[in-house]
Amino acid sequence: MKYKKGILYCNKTRRQFLVGSGKSLLALPLLPSLLPEAALASSSNIEKRMMLFSFDHCNLLEMWPSESVATQLVGNIGIKERLLSQMGTVASHSTALTNPLYEKLKNQNQLSYLRGFRQPNWDGCHGNMSIAAGGGRISANKNLPSIDSIIESSRSVYPEGTSLNIRKALRLQFPGGPGGFYKKVGSTTQYMPHYNYRALLNFYNDVFGFLTANTVGDLSKTNQHKSNILNKVLDAYNSSRNNVRISANDKVRLTQHMDYLSDIQRSYASVQTNILSCSKPNQPTTMQDDQLANSRLYIQLLSTAFKCGLTKFGIMVVGGGTWIPGSNVSNFHGAIHGVEGKDAQLRAYQTWWKYQADLIADEFLKPLDVEEGNTGRTYLDNMLTGMIATGLLHANAANSDGGHGGYDSQQILIGTMGGAVRGGRYYNLKQNSDVRKGTYPYNSFLITMLKLMGVQPSEYANATVDGQGFGSYDGYESDYVYKNRLYQPISEILT
Repeated sequence: MKYKKGILYCNKTRRQFLVGSGKSLLALPLLPSLLPEAALASSSNIEKRMMLFSFDHCNLLEMWPSESVATQLVGNIGIKERLLSQMGTVASHSTALTNPLYEKLKNQNQLSYLRGFRQPNWDGCHGNMSIAAGGGRISANKNLPSIDSIIESSRSVYPEGTSLNIRKALRLQFPGGPGGFYKKVGSTTQYMPHYNYRALLNFYNDVFGFLTANTVGDLSKTNQHKSNILNKVLDAYNSSRNNVRISANDKVRLTQHMDYLSDIQRSYASVQTNILSCSKPNQPTTMQDDQLANSRLYIQLLSTAFKCGLTKFGIMVVGGGTWIPGSNVSNFHGAIHGVEGKDAQLRAYQTWWKYQADLIADEFLKPLDVEEGNTGRTYLDNMLTGMIATGLLHANAANSDGGHGGYDSQQILIGTMGGAVRGGRYYNLKQNSDVRKGTYPYNSFLITMLKLMGVQPSEYANATVDGQGFGSYDGYESDYVYKNRLYQPISEILT
């Protein structure tokens, strides 16, 4: 240390300081209370989990905020955003999200709108477009898989040795039908079965059947504290203690510090496994042939499966051909297509979306809106829940069937995957008013979901014709304005 012009400074280089202090710093315990919230969340033993509720038959423009509300540029390609806290209550700008829980999630920055996606082809509101971006109603027609099979097969999501009791992907589709879940096998695709509304007991037994009536440990958690932390600092301890220049008092202090570390190690050993617990849910009493009743029971069980750590990914496709109480239309599916006029179409969509959004809030989101262990976040915020649809229509659109176009769609995300998503915002991803060339590739939305789950590009590289991105790219024009984003995640929504 030297004084120069009244200022105390060290004449050692930064490198010399780091080399000299490195071993000592290694032995210092981490103090979680000093970490910022985001860093604390990322350092915690939190599994990446995702649940997608896919709305077939598109979405309706009149139920949501105008894209013009987003005025703040984010990034350098024209994407705009606005804080939802600046837009009033959720119920005031959405006729679907009127459940009070959505207002609470908005206030906690755990609700996000993403507006302005397009599918590679026009007919984006049928089949498995929302989970495959396949360029057609069924991605298998082009030998393309759906996102569920990619996550299910990912070693990054499910490492070798994952318990056989874990259901790696839960697939549900209502009202039923052949389903749109496919796995890539060589140069072809393999159909993956799913649960329909009549298979409730099968679902229960498959997911929860192995559990006892007593509480069970969180099976998906891996023991990430196996190595003894004392082994990490032993060399530094011995090197310092045997140094001939160290004083007797300092040796006492050093030994005392190692005793502190021993206490920390013992505390780790006591909480290595079974950090969380849950109870086996009751078996559904009957297997009712009732879509609406069984849908509610399914969603309740899905919430329990995530909370118990029995899965990391689920997808439930909600069909648009089911009668919903209060819709006051004689032909619900026809009304969705606009055959009964604008008023009936608007009423059908609003009733359908509100009914499903309330059901999701009450039976899936609320049970997960409690703190997960000691992470400082709720289960809901530590994971990501999506309400997705692959088209956005005007009521009584100009084309004859009321529209099934896969352009300008809007996705809703709940939670932040432990702080990985910049939540609490309305994002407008449209660069101009052209709903074909000026809207964002939906492929990139699915790539973003894969990234958030921790799936590596190498694990889905075989899912396209040219080994890039995800889904079909046949329908994008040569002068498409987002051409440089076709194979990338949406960085503007990520932290």
